[in-house]
Amino acid sequence: MQSFIYSVVLTQDKEDGGFVVRFIDFPEAITQGKTVEDALIEASDCLEEAIANRIVMGLPIPTPSPIKNGQYAVALPAQMAVKAALYLALQEIDLTKIELARRLGCDEKEVRHLIDPHYSSTLSRIEAALSAVGNGTFTFRGSTESQRISLMEDNFMKDKQLLERVTLNPKVMVGKPVIKGTRLTVDYILNLLAHGATVTEILDEYNGLTQEDIQACLLFATKSLEDSVFMPLAVEAA
Repeated sequence: MQSFIYSVVLTQDKEDGGFVVRFIDFPEAITQGKTVEDALIEASDCLEEAIANRIVMGLPIPTPSPIKNGQYAVALPAQMAVKAALYLALQEIDLTKIELARRLGCDEKEVRHLIDPHYSSTLSRIEAALSAVGNGTFTFRGSTESQRISLMEDNFMKDKQLLERVTLNPKVMVGKPVIKGTRLTVDYILNLLAHGATVTEILDEYNGLTQEDIQACLLFATKSLEDSVFMPLAVEAA
């Protein structure tokens, strides 16, 4: 599955103050925030809307460019990421929504909802659709069956190898998931990213840490969220 972590550049707005955010891979996506933290929060929303618009308009979704010095990493929210993955898979194959619905044992309307970026779908259902696409008898355009299988295996192995970088040991950091060979917890790395630290800054601060370790933290969090049930923090009065 394609990664959906994109690089952005923050520029100080000398006239109005704050920071202007521009995406390297989405020229149409521009936003701003009063602080770096605000700007990155706005960037996540902007990225989600940019990809939603591309899905609606049937436009390509670019592969993320490498994150360079001075740039920040912005991850696409989990549900939009899996919808985008399903959209890309259907772009690559000769498989109709009717056929996908048949494989899932549902009607075509539900399939349209699974792809619709503005319709709330469960992650498990979208994952089932991705599985139905991946396990079907389709072939990628211009690819042989063996190449298709090889690509699927490569994606699975990449995720598996990344997740092997995260370990849990009751004797280390009270059993929290940590990056293998360190005492750096997954939640600590995510907190650094959430508060504006760039991947480059984190790697410079912690010798021996790699970009793959950061990706492993993000993937671990995504996989954990897929199996989580959220309760509202507050209930509004009727």
